[in-house]
Amino acid sequence: MTDIEKVLECLNAAYKQDREAMHALMINRIPTTGLIDHDIIVDENPLNKGYYSVGCLGLINGILSSVGLPLVAMKIDQDGFYGFCKYE
Repeated sequence: MTDIEKVLECLNAAYKQDREAMHALMINRIPTTGLIDHDIIVDENPLNKGYYSVGCLGLINGILSSVGLPLVAMKIDQDGFYGFCKYE
């Protein structure tokens, strides 16, 4: 099993164990000005230029990127968030 497969296994296991907690962690974002230089961690709101926020997925991907691993994404369908996959 590759390192990124282990990461995905861990994230998906956490999701299966407590969907509500993982959902809350993954969809909530916090405003920031101090992390603006971290492109992977922080997003600028396309509808509100100059508004930056950080979320759990950005933190996870920032860590993965810093050690040379591929990024991960949230699986989302018409019913909402349902797990994690490798970012394509």
